[in-house]
Amino acid sequence: MDELVYNTTHSLIEQSRSARFTSHLTNADGFGVGWYGTRDAPGVHRSVSQAWSDRNLQNLCAQIKSPLFLAHVRATTGTPVQQTNCHPFHHGRCSSSTTASSTNTRACAATCCWPSDPALLDGIEGTTDSELLFFLALTFGLEDEPLPALERMARFVEATGRGHGVDEPLQTTLGVSDGERLHAVRYTSGQVEPHTLHVSNDAEDVQLLSIPRTNACNTSPRRHARSSPSRWPTCRDSGLRYRRPRHSSSSRAPTSNSHLRHA
Repeated sequence: MDELVYNTTHSLIEQSRSARFTSHLTNADGFGVGWYGTRDAPGVHRSVSQAWSDRNLQNLCAQIKSPLFLAHVRATTGTPVQQTNCHPFHHGRCSSSTTASSTNTRACAATCCWPSDPALLDGIEGTTDSELLFFLALTFGLEDEPLPALERMARFVEATGRGHGVDEPLQTTLGVSDGERLHAVRYTSGQVEPHTLHVSNDAEDVQLLSIPRTNACNTSPRRHARSSPSRWPTCRDSGLRYRRPRHSSSSRAPTSNSHLRHA
């Protein structure tokens, strides 16, 4: 994993200590990696240390070879700096790394927790919006049909937020995986531009999904291209594919004043 986490020009380590074109110069409030190997569930290592100075992360990345992994560096937007708030979050085979900004009132958070499958509630260990969105998506069917589940999750958060007087309740870019496929979605309520999403166009880049905190990626030896709206990339062993959103029979289309953008 060190080739991608450490050894590229705009590696995750570089983004943790010197992010550009972002509101956070550093992403120093923790990090995490989740990788798939010989077992069904992913291996996960999370820490509140700065990623660039953590020797354990460096040693792990130098040893671990994985066909699919998620890595994340964190800059808190107000929730505590603690291990349970570090990404990726995981349940069973599913894991998720997210950049999210959702409604921030206590009443909304409590309401958003309410529909979660009771069997999943014990898995919510932290206090971030990102983790709550992941478990809501699991409740809405993430393991069986990822895109419709994410649409249902977003629709529920929007309805809840607007019910509490929040006009633009949700902005998120997220990557989710089941160990075989890696999906990415950009979503924003209202007219706000969603967080950026970049994907690799290089087959030798092992279908790396990147959600960088910087847009300065074009000079990297491992080239990452910014995805255009209204496409949903899926990475698997057969390569990188883009698809348009498809709504399941149990999923109503988003309302006209929101923009679902699958990069």
